[in-house]
Amino acid sequence: MLGIKRKQVNDDWGLVDSSSGTDTDSSDDDDEALSGTNSKRLKPVDTQQRLTLLPHELLCEIFILSSNPHLPVTCRTLAYQLYYCADSVKIAWLLWRHNNDIQASFEAGVLFPFFTTRLLYRMDALYRTQQQQKLEQQLSTTDADTTDLLILANEPAQTIPYTKKKMPPHLFNCETPTDEIDSMITILLERGGSPDKPKGYPLVKCAQLGRMDKVQQLIKYGATPTLRNNMALRVCAARNNMDMVLYFLDHLKITPDSETLKACAQKKLWNMVQVLVDHGAVPDMNTFRFLDNQTPPLKKGRTLEKRNATDRTTGTEPICAQEWSHFSHRESIGKALSSPGIRSNKNTHITGGSSAGMAGNMCANVDQIRRQGRWNNITINGAYLINLPRELVRSMADFPAYARLFYLARAALNAPNILCKKLFPAIGE
Repeated sequence: MLGIKRKQVNDDWGLVDSSSGTDTDSSDDDDEALSGTNSKRLKPVDTQQRLTLLPHELLCEIFILSSNPHLPVTCRTLAYQLYYCADSVKIAWLLWRHNNDIQASFEAGVLFPFFTTRLLYRMDALYRTQQQQKLEQQLSTTDADTTDLLILANEPAQTIPYTKKKMPPHLFNCETPTDEIDSMITILLERGGSPDKPKGYPLVKCAQLGRMDKVQQLIKYGATPTLRNNMALRVCAARNNMDMVLYFLDHLKITPDSETLKACAQKKLWNMVQVLVDHGAVPDMNTFRFLDNQTPPLKKGRTLEKRNATDRTTGTEPICAQEWSHFSHRESIGKALSSPGIRSNKNTHITGGSSAGMAGNMCANVDQIRRQGRWNNITINGAYLINLPRELVRSMADFPAYARLFYLARAALNAPNILCKKLFPAIGE
């Protein structure tokens, strides 16, 4: 509300008659106040109370009833008052948020960073009390004969179960964890928490940070080390953590994959590459090309040699394969023929004739050979396929045309024993 008189506001809106019995001096003063150059602009009065100025008890009640987890991070004042509030306020907030269901409140509460082992034990006490009250209600409605059986069958649990639930990710993010975090991890695992949820993150993160004790603990409680395509092995190998890698390879008997090998080769961790290859890592084509261009020779009979002959002789970097020109092709074949003293005027056709002849001997289709060499019928029959057709020769010899087996009728005859002994003297022995 503006600090202006009600009369002045009415005058501005033309609600007051000028002929009314008002004080002319006051109206003139108002006009001067509104039109004068030296007049001060009227400021609004902030009558709204800020949330941070409320008492701590009332602020905690608002926090509980709102069920808003983002309220403590609104400003520093609210963070100090709500994030570090009493444990009873946090428990009341969780229970109100989940309709007083202690099991659901516990499962949701462990995912928040403010949840500590002290809160956990207090919720265990509430859970035992609730279970005891349920048992007493059941006993009050049953007969005396079945009371003992009902007590044995519905004995209240001492702790809140956490069977097959995901582990809180924030417990595994610290490189230097505290005793509080380690205790929380142990308690949740003992209560049945899944070491593989969510998506293998606990084991992968511990392997990345080099926390050998936590990796062994997760493996002890049933963690799968090969989740997400050996991601745990890959991250520790990429960080050159040899002890962790040997634990996965030797103790857990994990076979490294090509992606792990490629990740180490990209970082030029040649000792790690050697270890992975020795334990059975087989590179794919992309990884092999990368290793072929980057790596020095490996040891122990698993050497990845250079595939370029120029590299073996000169030691230079491998050159990418390029298509030969017609002149280079003819010149190289001419030098190969001139060295033993052979003269030929068809140097470039030598390889074409030999390859066509080999394809013909393997009973390849003539149309396919002609298309490969881009020859017409006259050229291919007169210059390249000069041998007899292999299929015709096999058919005339009473052999299968397309098979690579030979059948001799005389092989089915039984030779006399006298002839066999002459050919093989030791056959009688």
